[in-house]
Parts: sequence; structure tokens; C-alpha cells
Amino acid sequence: MPVGETSQAITGGFRLDAKTQFMENGPFSRYVDFDGDGKAEFFATNLPASPDPQLGAVGAKTGIVTATLAWAFTRAIDGATLATGVIQAASDLTGDAKSDLVHMDSSRGLRVLQRNSDGTLRGGAFHPYGNYVNDWLLRYEDAYYGPADVDGDGNQELVMGSSAGFVVFDVSATGALSVYNTAQRGRYLEGGRAYIDSLTHVVNAGRFWGGSEEQLLLRSSTGFSIAYVPSRSSGYTSFVSIEYAPFGEMQTGGWRIGSDNYVHGIGDVNGDGREDFVLSSPWGIGVLTAGDWFSGGTSFKTIAVLPWGTSVDGLAVNGFTSGTSWYAKYDAVDDFDGDGLADILVSDTANARVILFSYDPVTKTLKKKAALGKGQVARGGWNYDGYTDVYRAVGRFGDATRASMLERSGWGVGMLGVDAAGFYLVAATPYDATPTWCGDAACNGGETCMTCAADCGSCPPPPSCGDGICNGGESCSTCDVDCGRCPPHDVCGTGVCDASETCSSCPSDCGHDFKFCMWCPTGGTYNKWPVPKHACSYEAALRDAEAGISCTGGTISDGDCPSP
Repeated sequence: MPVGETSQAITGGFRLDAKTQFMENGPFSRYVDFDGDGKAEFFATNLPASPDPQLGAVGAKTGIVTATLAWAFTRAIDGATLATGVIQAASDLTGDAKSDLVHMDSSRGLRVLQRNSDGTLRGGAFHPYGNYVNDWLLRYEDAYYGPADVDGDGNQELVMGSSAGFVVFDVSATGALSVYNTAQRGRYLEGGRAYIDSLTHVVNAGRFWGGSEEQLLLRSSTGFSIAYVPSRSSGYTSFVSIEYAPFGEMQTGGWRIGSDNYVHGIGDVNGDGREDFVLSSPWGIGVLTAGDWFSGGTSFKTIAVLPWGTSVDGLAVNGFTSGTSWYAKYDAVDDFDGDGLADILVSDTANARVILFSYDPVTKTLKKKAALGKGQVARGGWNYDGYTDVYRAVGRFGDATRASMLERSGWGVGMLGVDAAGFYLVAATPYDATPTWCGDAACNGGETCMTCAADCGSCPPPPSCGDGICNGGESCSTCDVDCGRCPPHDVCGTGVCDASETCSSCPSDCGHDFKFCMWCPTGGTYNKWPVPKHACSYEAALRDAEAGISCTGGTISDGDCPSP
């Protein structure tokens, strides 16, 4: 949290609290620009059980964390709300220079949502599930991969997939979909290098060959391949692939492609005008290029590697944690210092720090540019807590030419950038201190099972006559089914010496020793021993006295009663 910072309210109407969930911007969306100012926002949602669940787009405006969208899930767009289904953030699909949303309504269909100039949302063309878009059957089960500008016109196309194969949709200005091209599973892509099996999926997109068009990076059960997506109008009926690297093959330069490799970022690391892709594995990090495949050798070439265990500032870097989803968290790629080259942000989990690496063209290695460790304070006041989930948390939030990373702590949210002096705070805000509410999954704030069963659980049933337990003020007179029947009152022979009975009137209930009955008919004391009215024998009096039974009634002086 910022040192000395106490409060900075978020503008734009979105309630950013400790339970806000940050949305992933699609499997390979690097960042989104929802209001078209050239700076990135991240998408977030409040819990559905909160009093006012919202969808928000949050960025940084002149150093202040600001929401450019705060949309209630219950607010309808063209008769439908966002409360059901999946919402995906995408880049500019419709050509208005602003990022769009893809809403996959679980029961109805798919539509592209756009932001109006006043911050509201509008819905585009609606595509019902179970209907065909050209020859593609649209279903809710279809996988959303993300946007890619496969034709190089500056607008993104929408990449999706299913058990049948892959589809690239062209999206019109009104959100209408049309098939740009498809690729079927169980077949080779045109070019004959890559086979699309049941496990093939799209892992990223980039300008791997330079130019304006983006190609798709595919991963199958046997290796990685690069796919070019031509339009059907050009005569191609499928994607084209001429680059393929099988698992186990050593790529020129020293990186071995493996089934334990995961792609984490795309960017021009070495400045040759072509985007490279960064891989992580249990061994380390590798930067590979697909741009010079025509020069011979393997499909991909190794630009640089960083083995885990490399010493940085006297500590061995290790971003791999066994048994965790390490591949989804611990490195990201973007240009942090504005020099036009992509940097690699690594979370060194072994030492609770983040390190920014850049490519050194002289040594052809990755060198540290900046680092921030647990307990260190970034310039501007952010106290780093030692944990960063950097994957998909990187965007050009405060500057259109420089990336920064999104940070969360127990205090709030911050965005950290990097310059020649190290990490610095771009913007920060504390969490909204809105009181707790019923339905936030925490039994607190004075809630009980009676006031909020959703958080505290159901209360046990109150005592009631007939539950088999004599409690809650029940007695034989109020609930004989639980407490038993009461004995009859003032009736001789019940075994109970009632208030109206004495040893004289009912010896069977109150005793029958004549001498004691004569002198102690209503109880008293005998030789300083208390004698209840029902104890008309010396032995009974002693037993009652030893048991602590109090005397009721009058007191007879010592010696007035004869000895037994």
C-alpha cells in the first residue's frame, strides 16, 4: 500500500472493494482500451451477491484510478441483462477505435457490446445459439480464444473454437458476425505441417512474420505451430501452416520445445520488427522467434534463455512452483520503459520479488532492468507485499507507450510502472469501505442466523412442544408430551405430601409417627435439626437434614418434642 496514503476515492461510479474479481481479457488479449484514449483498462466485477453487482472498466487518468464503465448487472441492454452467461473483454472488433465486450448469454446467444460516449453500453447484432453463422453452428459451449487482426486492417477478428474445429469471425460495425475462415479438427492445415487434433487450441496471436497481419500460435498434443488465416474469398478453405515444432525437438539456439512449455507473452524482444513469443517451463524461460523460418534450420529460433537458478542481485531466480498453476501466473511481456522493445516481467516466487528483464543485443542474453522485493517501497509510496499475479495483469494503464502492472494488496489496488530508476507508482486507490452486506459470504458486521442465514447458516429450530425435549420453559403443566404428566394435586395416596396435607390427615403421603405428628404436624426443628412436615420419624429427619432439606413452617423449641 502507498506509504502515508489514507484515501483516494475511485471516480466513475464503480465500487472497487477487496472482493472485486478481475476479469481475464481473453486468453491472448494483451490489454483493452474501452474508452479509446489509447490507455488500457482492466475489467472487473463485483460479487453477484453484493447489493449492487456491477461490471466495471478501471484505468488510470492523470494518476487517479478511474472507472470508465460502471454497469449494473441487473440493468437491461436491449431487453437482456448481463446477469447470465460469460462476459469476455476483447480488443476493437467493430472498428470504432474502442475495445468491445463479448457477452455469451448462457440461455440465448452471443452479442458484441460497445461503449457509448456517455459511458453506457449498447448491444449489437444478436446471434442465437443453435443457429448457423454461414456454415458455423454457434453454441454456448464454443470456446472463446480472443481477438486477432488476421487480415491486417486494424480491426480485430474474433477467434473461437469447438469440438468441430476453429472459426475466425469478421465483426461488422453493428456487431454482426460472418465467417472469415475455419479449420476442422481431424485434418491437416493447408501446407501439410500441422495436424488439428482434439487437443489443439489457440494459445496466442502475434505479428510473428512482421507486417500488419497477425498469425495464430497453436498448441496440439504433439507440438507448436504457426497458422496464417487467409480469407475464404482468397480461395483458401482453411488456415495455412508451414511452421511446426514437435515436442522434444531442440530449436536452433538451444531451447528444447516440450509438452511442459507454456506461452505467456508476445512482443518484439530483439527489435527486428517481428513479434516473438516467450515460453516458460520447469527449466526456465525461453524467447523464440518464428520470423526467419525461411533461413533454414528448425521452425523456431532461440533468441535468449533464462535458466531458473540464474543469480540476480545475489539471489537465484526461480519462477517455477511445483504443484501450482505456475504457467498461468509468473511472467508477462510488454514494453515497460517505452523504448519500443518488449520486456519480460518475471515473478521470482523463490525470493518474493518481481524482476523486469530486457534483451541485451551484445551478449544476446536477458538482463535485469529493475527489481522490487517484499517490503521494498516503489517510488511514489507503494509497499510491495511480495506477491504478484502478473499474468494478464499488465497493460498500458497510465501511459499509452509504457506498460505497467496491476497490484492488489490488503489495502487496495495500485499500478506500478518502470523507468531507469526502477519501479514507481502510476496510480493507486484504497478499497471501498462499504459496510458488509448479507450475502457477502462472511458472517460479520453483527449478522446472525436470524438476520442473515445466507452468511451465517440456518438457525436451529426453536424449542417446541412435541420435539421430545423438556426445555425452553416447558413443564408437565404446559407440555406433558415432552415433560410427562403432572401428578394430581391435594389427593391423599399419590405419594406426594401436598400443601393441604399433613402427617395427621394423610400419613401415607406425609408420614405416620404419632409422636412427631402430634408435635410437628407442619414441620419444624427437632434438637436443632430441621424437620420437614413430611418427615415424621427421627431417622427421616436426620436424612433430610443431612441432605440439606430446609424446614418450612413453624419452629418448636428444643426439648418440646419427646425423644423417639
